[in-house]
Amino acid sequence: MKRPMLILFLFLMLVHALHADVIVTKENRKFKGTIAKVADGKFILRTNSGRVLAIPRSHVARIYRGNKLVDFEEGMSYLVEKRHPYLPFIVLSVASGAYSVNRYQEYKRRKDSYNKTLSEAQAAGAEDDLQNISDNSGKALAESVIFGLFSAGSLYFAIKPLEVRVPIGKISMGTTPGGVRLSLNF
Repeated sequence: MKRPMLILFLFLMLVHALHADVIVTKENRKFKGTIAKVADGKFILRTNSGRVLAIPRSHVARIYRGNKLVDFEEGMSYLVEKRHPYLPFIVLSVASGAYSVNRYQEYKRRKDSYNKTLSEAQAAGAEDDLQNISDNSGKALAESVIFGLFSAGSLYFAIKPLEVRVPIGKISMGTTPGGVRLSLNF
């Protein structure tokens, strides 16, 4: 009997820990916990560590609750979907990485050719030929670096989930004789 109760208790604690509200202030500070109530223009937040915080409404920029977002700066509420566009960005990353390697090999080939021609001209003592020799490997090296950075960037976007916001509606606010009433529907 004790074992099923312990498993149920651990499951409820895990659900409670994962179902945390996140309040983001205008200073970009994040507080995780459960919003207990809204009173006197303040959000009463019970953090996961057990502390109770009162955050003034004027300091709050956004509230995340599950897959819903309430953005006070824009005055809108959103449904947040996280998407993982793995395949297109991985293909782009591999293709640009392969092209970057190709351009680096071209740079090495051109640089070796230039060094070989330069050493042959110096060995032959032809001073006039030294003026006609030019090193054109810089463009290939620049392309290699640019496409390498592009490959790394597209790999980052393949791994990082994209957050898509679907608008639900405006936040309804009303006035009362004693102040402002804020209605949030979570």
